[in-house]
Order: sequence, then C-alpha cells, then structure tokens
Amino acid sequence: MIALEAPQFSRGQLIGPGCCRTMGGGLRAWYEPSTAEAIAAKRVHDRPMNRTACAVECAALERCTHFELNMHDQPAHSKQGACSVFASGGYSVTTACRDSSARPRIHCFEAANLRRVQGGHRRHNNAPLLGRRFGEIVLRLALVFALVLVAGAGARHLLGLQHARTGDRQLRLEAQRHQESARLGQV
Repeated sequence: MIALEAPQFSRGQLIGPGCCRTMGGGLRAWYEPSTAEAIAAKRVHDRPMNRTACAVECAALERCTHFELNMHDQPAHSKQGACSVFASGGYSVTTACRDSSARPRIHCFEAANLRRVQGGHRRHNNAPLLGRRFGEIVLRLALVFALVLVAGAGARHLLGLQHARTGDRQLRLEAQRHQESARLGQV
C-alpha cells in the first residue's frame, strides 16, 4: 500500500524563487476562499522542515494546491525552512517576494499530484479514499517516529554531556582535596 501511495507525496513542481501568490499578491486566511487578489494560506508548523516534509503536509490537506519553503531564518546552506501551504481555488499562482540574492531563500512549489481540469486545479488520484487516508496516516506516523528518534538522540547527547560535566567536576574536587591534604601534611 505504501509503494502505491508514494507518488501522492512527491516533492512538488518548482514554480520558482519567491513566495506563492495569485496575481493580486495578497494573502487570506486558510478557511477563506481564494480570489484573484489573495490566496488562502497558512503556516504549517513553527519548526523548520525540508521540501519533502512540506510536500507531505500539503498532500495531507484536501484544499492544498501549492506550498512554499521560506529559508530566511535558517543558516546559509540549510535546505530547511518555514513551510506554508496554499489553496489557489483555481486561480493562477505565480511568485512574488523575490530577493536579489544569488541564492534565493524562498521557493514556491505546485503540489505534484494536481492536474488542470476545466480551468481549475483538482486532485488527480485514482486510489480509493480509504487507501489515501491509510497512506497519509502511515507517512505521518513515520514522520512522528523519525522526529521522536531525533529528539531522543538529542536528549541522550545532552544528558551525556551533563554526565561528563558532573564527572569532570568531581575529578577537579578530588584533585583540590588531594592538594589541600598534601599541603596540610607538609606544614
């Protein structure tokens, strides 16, 4: 089942550098319908993610047609950034917010599992609804599992450093006591 679902979570088609916008350039709340002046949008999480994870988040939302990766707050060569998702409502999406740097920090993508039908965007997926939902659940669980593993490894690393610091402190205290007792023994 997972192999059949893999194309649904493609990394998306790059539209170009810059943020995703309709021709009017505005943004609307996710629960509002898009217009030619403003596209419905929402930030997915406050943690950075890569292009594939952002595409998975978009694919999990029924209305999502585009997603954006904003890497401005990340280190220069990071491939992670803030993920935002968009629902174009059939309006043409282009890029805005362009910067003049040689390495653009914002990228707009069209969700790869879309096709144009009667002038608008519609999901193209022949998998049954239950199969799509099962695939979404499995991929989300895999993502959560991976995050738990990474967080656990980070916690173990921090605890190991704390333990090492405690051991160093004990060694220093023993050395000081030894020096003091040696000094007292000479007097």
